[in-house]
Amino acid sequence: METKLISQIFNMYGLWAFGVPLEHIWGKKKFVVFYFAAGIGAAIIYTIANYFTHDYGAFAVGASGAIYGVLVAFAVYHPNAKLALMFFPVPIAAKYFIPLMLFGDLFFGLTRYSVGNVAHFAHLGGALIGFIFAYFWKQNQFNRWN
Repeated sequence: METKLISQIFNMYGLWAFGVPLEHIWGKKKFVVFYFAAGIGAAIIYTIANYFTHDYGAFAVGASGAIYGVLVAFAVYHPNAKLALMFFPVPIAAKYFIPLMLFGDLFFGLTRYSVGNVAHFAHLGGALIGFIFAYFWKQNQFNRWN
């Protein structure tokens, strides 16, 4: 129960810290559409990955896939923003930090060295959808000020 609470706290912090700048760019309605699309994409990719790994009984509940979409979109719009972990307090640009996190999820998802019940492919699915939306919207200068 404690790890679930900690995970939820980090998800909500990530939503606030990285989602607010995106909401300022896109507006509330577009951000909500984006967030739910990333969450749905996370669920679809997670389901497909479980099908191919024959882990049919696996299920995931949480917002972390959608949060990864937010993280990736933040990195697309603010690639040089400096980010730091509590446990590794050296600032690293988002354009390097976020891909490093995604590589970790890919590694742990493929090798099963993960500790606990972490839906690594849900993270990757949310990140993929987040990238697609953010890249398209940025290329088309889609923001609420246009």
